[in-house]
Amino acid sequence: TRLTSKYPDLLLELVTSPQTVRVARREADLFLSFFKPQGKVLVGECIGRFATRLYASPSYLEKYGIPEGKEDLQRHRFVGYIEELVQLEAVRWLEDFIPSPNLAFASNSMIAQMFAASSGAGIVALPEFALCVNTGLVNVLPALQGYRDVWLSVHQDLANLSRIRVVSRFLKELMTSDEAKLGGRQMWTQNE
Repeated sequence: TRLTSKYPDLLLELVTSPQTVRVARREADLFLSFFKPQGKVLVGECIGRFATRLYASPSYLEKYGIPEGKEDLQRHRFVGYIEELVQLEAVRWLEDFIPSPNLAFASNSMIAQMFAASSGAGIVALPEFALCVNTGLVNVLPALQGYRDVWLSVHQDLANLSRIRVVSRFLKELMTSDEAKLGGRQMWTQNE
């Protein structure tokens, strides 16, 4: 990557977790999240936002039809999260579009949801950045979209370390760079 090429001694470790990482207890140096973390010893800022949209496979749309409006969604099948396993409220992006979806497939994995939808299981709500993987999904009701903010947090004792500043600056720049574009659309937007 650009970052490790410029700083070859920098070791990056990426941990993904459906649970909140406790930066205040130094379980991580930096924490990216879809929500504003709470804590007196945290320094955090919103560094961007991303859109969520509805997607379906052409085979699903051929079989069940293309929804013409939001009110039309009640008659469709959906792919979403298993209610009992949702640990982060911020991933409830399907509920931004339809409060009580008729689920045909549910998983605690966004990747599993994406591939289930691509096989025709139903309509799925995904962040735009997920479509970097070519799954054949097409946007349903393009005028509808939800948003989630992206927060970057660090323990206040670590905020001024050079490695933290370098990675923080890189992540902020990445949010609005050309690399953050998908199909000519900006995936991330910088918050004002």
